[in-house]
Amino acid sequence: MDFYGNLCTAAFNGWTATPQTSWINEQYGATAIAATNVIFPSGTIDPWHALSISNTSQPQPLVQASEQAAFIEGTAHCKDLYAPNVGDSPQLTFAREQIHAAVNVWLKESAAWKLTNKDTKKSN
Repeated sequence: MDFYGNLCTAAFNGWTATPQTSWINEQYGATAIAATNVIFPSGTIDPWHALSISNTSQPQPLVQASEQAAFIEGTAHCKDLYAPNVGDSPQLTFAREQIHAAVNVWLKESAAWKLTNKDTKKSN
């Protein structure tokens, strides 16, 4: 952490901050995040990919069934968020299709849950 703290201090003209690493890990589950309806996309040339969840194996297991990792060959940081382009790689196109399909499932499940539980809210 000292290395990164010193790097930030140098990059931001002396500004410092003490990261609350233990609190963040406690609040959000460290590498065992246990979230629902989440996709963790990262690319092979994304400088953050070493810190991301890139597969379903140790040491960063995906805890919930609706968590998914999308490791995209040949893409950089947030490339999956850009508008589709005819020059996109097949890997990026495939990842976007997988993300789109997962979000569609989650939205349908949410809508079905709301319909099933709408009367419950009225009686409370």
